[in-house]
Amino acid sequence: MKAMTVAYDVFIYGDYVCIVGYYTTYFGDLDCYLRWYNFDGECVRWKNWGDEYTDVARGVYVYEDYVYVVGYKNVTGKGFNLFLAKFDFNTGAQEWIVDWGGPKDEHGEKLFVYKDHIYIVGYVGIPGDYVMLIMKYDFDGNKIWNKT
Repeated sequence: MKAMTVAYDVFIYGDYVCIVGYYTTYFGDLDCYLRWYNFDGECVRWKNWGDEYTDVARGVYVYEDYVYVVGYKNVTGKGFNLFLAKFDFNTGAQEWIVDWGGPKDEHGEKLFVYKDHIYIVGYVGIPGDYVMLIMKYDFDGNKIWNKT
């Protein structure tokens, strides 16, 4: 298997550029990454995470010194679940990660923070039969609502 690293989203905050995506691990599965670059292009901090199988970070947003990342992960026997993660912007420490899903695939693609809430868009369904998804979370990772 050929190794690869893919970037999906970018957010500029202060003097840093944050990017998210996925990379191929030694075992051939996909894991998420979050990287901080300065304006000279130097990577000054990074965070990698993931379970076995597929974990893909698709969207990033920085708000009040916290980095929020949305994506999806493979859950054994259930397909893909959407995840939302929160990191400390200054240290890279993971504050929490939550996932949401049911019997179908749930994919988180992009997110935006507005008036103390996190809004996520993505899609849910089975391959070939997806519908759009919008979700609202609070800053503690609690889902407020979701609509398809």
